[in-house]
Amino acid sequence: MSALPSLSIIIVNYNTADLLPACLDSVIAQSDQWQRLFVVDNNSTDNSVALIKQRYSQVELIDNHENVGFGTANNQAAVRCGSDLLFLLNPDTVLHPRCLVNIREYMHHQSLVGLGGVKMITCRGQAHDTIEHDYPGGHYSKALFATLPGSIAWVLGAGMVVRKEVMDSINGFDEKFFLYGEDIDLCLRIRMAGWEIAFIDEAAITHLEGQSERNVAPLSVFEKKMKAEIQFLTKHYPINVQRKIGWARSIQAVWRIFCLSSLPAPPKQKFRNQMKLEQYRIALSLYRAII
Repeated sequence: MSALPSLSIIIVNYNTADLLPACLDSVIAQSDQWQRLFVVDNNSTDNSVALIKQRYSQVELIDNHENVGFGTANNQAAVRCGSDLLFLLNPDTVLHPRCLVNIREYMHHQSLVGLGGVKMITCRGQAHDTIEHDYPGGHYSKALFATLPGSIAWVLGAGMVVRKEVMDSINGFDEKFFLYGEDIDLCLRIRMAGWEIAFIDEAAITHLEGQSERNVAPLSVFEKKMKAEIQFLTKHYPINVQRKIGWARSIQAVWRIFCLSSLPAPPKQKFRNQMKLEQYRIALSLYRAII
């Protein structure tokens, strides 16, 4: 039986010093399964860098003096790795037992898979969705990507393993995506290069979602996500498809704004409805730009 593929781990950190030890401890507990462990710190203002230097000699630290974004930070470490596989992991995660060996075994046996997402469990012990079978735009985009290999369109970027040869062949993440959208873009380009995207059910992590943006206003996070989605559309979709999606989303937003503005809401629903109203106003403003 041939040896399992080698693996290195890359963690991009931004102001999550309170969560990073649990993540690193879970990785180090499985140190027989990886070659190199990188943490790329994106100019954190907490004590993340000091913590790593003081407590984790196993970590190869890349200390950025500005926030270069998620994709760029991963690329910085990826070019230094010589292993067969790269496991891209968020700092707000904890590995479950046998996570890494199960990843290596899966990728060893599934030669058509270029990238695989792992199973993610919430802090309450519930599995949350990490797989998407469609790209943004729903049925408007189906025909564009119907001939790509595999049935999974993309997986959540908080925990995914990618073959180093695949990462090199597509020049890594598109660094024009700063924080959101880069995982969708990466998965699409990997499929365009002839590889499948997979879900590795046997490899599990606990994931505390959205911790790097926990101090950012929710509407600001929503706007960033919408802008990233439109960035993805304008990069990969023909202009006529962009406009169809823009029209559909704009009409939906107008209708939702009308309903939320016109209908009385119970006292307990007022704040929630106001947040939705602001989200639809943001969406309308952004999608009008691609009509």
